[in-house]
Amino acid sequence: MDDYLTRARADATGFDSSPILIAGDSDLAFHHAARTIEAAGSRIGAVVPLDEAADRIALQASASAVWVELTRDVGPAMDRLLQQVCSDATDGRYPAVVAAPRELVDLLFSRIGGAPV
Repeated sequence: MDDYLTRARADATGFDSSPILIAGDSDLAFHHAARTIEAAGSRIGAVVPLDEAADRIALQASASAVWVELTRDVGPAMDRLLQQVCSDATDGRYPAVVAAPRELVDLLFSRIGGAPV
């Protein structure tokens, strides 16, 4: 099957859009991200802890986006994931969203910079 499914055709054939992968640092982060994604009518593919997310993204065959939800600075695991997500998003592999409290804005900007995240 090499036929590309448009959104309308995918709906008609029963195929869903590619799932969104959620990475988070806490149960609260998972809940916030899932609630937002579901409210937008999108599908969640997997929910993974921050320290496992980089490996999971490498294995993910298809993702319409990666959503990183942070509630605090979690150090090296966060830095590693943000580096990978920025690189992948810059290369056009998938769109990415990083959601965090305002206390992390400066820190996140120093990690993300001008990447399309």
